[in-house]
Amino acid sequence: MNAARTPSPGGNGYADYFPGGDQSEACRLRALSAGYDPASRAVLQPLVLQARRILDLGSGPGHLVRWIADVTSGKGSVHAVDLDISAITPGAGLTAQQADITAPDFDPGRFDIVHARFTLGHIPAREDVLRRMYSWTRPGGWIVVSDFAELGTPAPTSAYEQVLVGLCRTMAHIAGSDMNFGRRHAASLASLGLRNIGLRADTPAFRAKTPLADFWSATISKVQPQIQEHAAVSAATIKDALSELNDPDRLELSLPMITSWGQRQ
Repeated sequence: MNAARTPSPGGNGYADYFPGGDQSEACRLRALSAGYDPASRAVLQPLVLQARRILDLGSGPGHLVRWIADVTSGKGSVHAVDLDISAITPGAGLTAQQADITAPDFDPGRFDIVHARFTLGHIPAREDVLRRMYSWTRPGGWIVVSDFAELGTPAPTSAYEQVLVGLCRTMAHIAGSDMNFGRRHAASLASLGLRNIGLRADTPAFRAKTPLADFWSATISKVQPQIQEHAAVSAATIKDALSELNDPDRLELSLPMITSWGQRQ
């Protein structure tokens, strides 16, 4: 959820509700990618231009990783990893590996940039994976991570906001997700001893019939029964939220994406 489907090993139910390999999931993730790619590109471009080997974890449909490969202009290589790589077309500096990044025997080598977007937040062992990302980073190389943060609305007023809060609670219950991990991973990078740490927050606004409206509609619809069960959100409220996402006169905010980066000494 590089707009990628997140690796979901034993104990993580993410893939049970958002399985890779089907067209609806590919469309959902393409919509997510379209909404957040501009912010990710702004952070990654100056780093990618100086890199020779780049590792992308949880690459999903591969839109962002293909852009990374294009930016290297043949001067570097990009290695994409996901549990489902069916939508990634290798070539022109881009390779793809189907793998579980939490597996003890997964060791892709050493890289100038190790990147993960919307991936760590859905892995229960996220801090362990972040430490392993450090081991895959060359001295002088960079770790770049992006994850969601909750809106922080003290009292949700719209049905969409209510359901979004319920969705965050539901993902924690069914998948072990931490939908607020983006607020903490900069501190985690500092604890690893990285330097030159940076932090950026992006909260896209959107209207109906735009990619982010499609993404949230599809996401809510896929886990509607679970939102009702685990977050006590009524079916009527969810119906109202989906109607709001389809209303061209409304302007809404997506969840913030927090991007943090740091350089290994």
